[in-house]
Amino acid sequence: MSLFPPTGVSARRFESKPAGKLLLSILILILILTLLIASLGCAVLANPSASTHGTGPATQQNSEIRIVISPTSVSLRAGAQQAFSASISNTADTGVRWAVNGGTISSEGVFTAPAQPASISVVVTATSVADPSKQASATVTFVAPSTLKIATSSLPGATSGTSYSIAFSAVGGQVPYRWALTSGTLPTGLTLDGASGSISGTPTQTGSFGITLSVTDSSGHSVSRNLGLDVAAQTQNGAQDGPAQLPRVYMQTAVADTPSPGAVVKVNTGSDLQGALNVAACGDTIEVPAGSTFTGTVTLPAKACDDAHWITVRTSAPDAGLPAEGTRVTPCYAGIQSLHGLPLNCASTAPVLARIVGFPPIQTAPGSNHYRLIGLELTQIPGQFAYSILDISDSSDHIVADRCWIHGTATDDSQQGVRFNSSYLALVDSFVSDIHYVNTDSQAVGGAGGTGPYKIVNNYLEGAGENVMFGGSRATTTPADIEIRSNHFYKPLTWMPGSPTFAGITWAVKDLFELKNGQRILLEGNIFENMWGTPIVITPKNQSNVCPICIASDITFRFNIVRHSAVAMGIANARSDAGGLSRGAQFISIHDDLFDDIDRLKWSSGASSWMFYLGACTACLPLHDIAMTHLTVISTNSSFLFFGDTNRVNNLAFTNNILQNGLYGAAGCGPSGLDTLRTCAPGASFTGNLVVGGKADIYPENNAFPPAWSSVGFANFGNGDGGDYRLQTASPYYQATLPGADMGTLNSKTAGVSQW
Repeated sequence: MSLFPPTGVSARRFESKPAGKLLLSILILILILTLLIASLGCAVLANPSASTHGTGPATQQNSEIRIVISPTSVSLRAGAQQAFSASISNTADTGVRWAVNGGTISSEGVFTAPAQPASISVVVTATSVADPSKQASATVTFVAPSTLKIATSSLPGATSGTSYSIAFSAVGGQVPYRWALTSGTLPTGLTLDGASGSISGTPTQTGSFGITLSVTDSSGHSVSRNLGLDVAAQTQNGAQDGPAQLPRVYMQTAVADTPSPGAVVKVNTGSDLQGALNVAACGDTIEVPAGSTFTGTVTLPAKACDDAHWITVRTSAPDAGLPAEGTRVTPCYAGIQSLHGLPLNCASTAPVLARIVGFPPIQTAPGSNHYRLIGLELTQIPGQFAYSILDISDSSDHIVADRCWIHGTATDDSQQGVRFNSSYLALVDSFVSDIHYVNTDSQAVGGAGGTGPYKIVNNYLEGAGENVMFGGSRATTTPADIEIRSNHFYKPLTWMPGSPTFAGITWAVKDLFELKNGQRILLEGNIFENMWGTPIVITPKNQSNVCPICIASDITFRFNIVRHSAVAMGIANARSDAGGLSRGAQFISIHDDLFDDIDRLKWSSGASSWMFYLGACTACLPLHDIAMTHLTVISTNSSFLFFGDTNRVNNLAFTNNILQNGLYGAAGCGPSGLDTLRTCAPGASFTGNLVVGGKADIYPENNAFPPAWSSVGFANFGNGDGGDYRLQTASPYYQATLPGADMGTLNSKTAGVSQW
């Protein structure tokens, strides 16, 4: 029987028959069963692990795509940039599309704020390429520009015929700036660059020049400042302190002089600090969480920054949480209460420094420039040797470390705290400790060459070999214009064999300050403490005859305290270890310094029996133009002046000093006293001195010879250690030109310098 009606038979006639109804029902049932079987087969194919004979169907859900944007919020000034990143999970396609409802954003997520924002904030959106329904957003709030002002408040002096350069800085307003001279004239030879705001050239006029400088920002706002520029006449050595020329260039390192007017980028704990630095724009501030620890080497990348757009890397702690600018930081700010068993007298031990531990923790890429570090703790990985904690590349410049604790560990070798070997480097208000090495030299601050200028001001400095050293290895340049003021140079007695507190490791210890290559150096208001040897060493040479340009010239050492040491100072021209000769030591001014508790038997039984050593080998250039005046030297057991080797000292002034005759007084290269001076330093000026225990018949006229320290007339001799060495009016040696150091000025310049 056919299931379909025969041709010509109507459907109605067919349905009216009972057999037709039965057949139709069967057909429908077969169709339903077929559809059910097909559906079941598809389900099994879609989920092969599913079974109709188990305890129940097994299911698996696809994970949902997730997108996270970083940072989620940021504050920017008009025209500034900010790099955003987006991470995609649960998909192989991690691409995103960026969008913003104000300003512009690149395909890499770099947002540029509009020059004139239409609203106070915009939204940055990252959309998943794999699933456009998945998005993440961040908010950018626009910060009104601060008031435009010129940050440079004064101009360093210039010298006629000498190259001069100064870059002005401005803060606030909207970059870029345009500079102009609105009144007055510059000395002939100097010009102003309107784009960079720098005055440079070689002046050929002398005198005082009053100028009015203006700066205009991109919005048209202008401010001006009156400044004075003094140009001195060229002399043999320029601006002088006695025979020494003072530095020609002084770095300006106040926060106002290193502005970061760009974005503030907050790096969260565990986030990519290096990544934030890589995308940072000149002028940005990178904030690292206070109290956090980042492990690994951070490299400061090279960028085309300038004096108006520094990159600041700092703790996230507010300025109020750090010591005020100009005040030294201590380990207290990392939660440490004592060091080497000495209390730090912490007002608070809340950890506000951001800690970076690495090998090294921070290094600079070649060519990096204009970075300021604030409130960081930088240290080596425990158990590993560290070459340099803050490792500054030879080609980096304009790097300032401010209120940082830079240190090794108590027992590991570390060779350098901060490496100075290029130009425009500064260490200010910082604390450098535990830099020591068993087998070779180590320095808290050191460098072989570079050009300078350098600034080392108001720091605590610990280095076993040398606390600060310039020179000593291969160099093709001589660093110049170095300012070293108000630092505490210190060697802990836990490093001194034989000390009751000796910690048991014999580090290689040499001196507190050593100069083998440098010129125009000012050391003022420092305290040099604890030296079982010679604390101050000036010897232009190197170890392997690879620095024939080495010179020690124009050194000013004034208003310093050297205490607890075996001897006072050594100055010598000598061959290198390979026999090479240097350009010698010359033009040295040493005045108004206190050498206290200088005792070779107390501090080193093997030390030489002299206070000051002056010498030059036969083939070497002679020492010349050295002034040692108004010194107070509280010593025992040693001759006060010894002339070594065989060469002569030319143009020596040794005047108005207070010191003890000791074993032989002035000795070397001839009999003691006047005969020594005539032979070793012909024509030397030796007047106005108080030589305690000396004899008038063996010295030139116009000197005095108190029989004992008690006869001098100090306010308080204090047993020769920590006394009050002001000469009293009742003293028989009180006169119009007082011998000894100007204690009033010295005490003022060293007030607050001592760490302990």
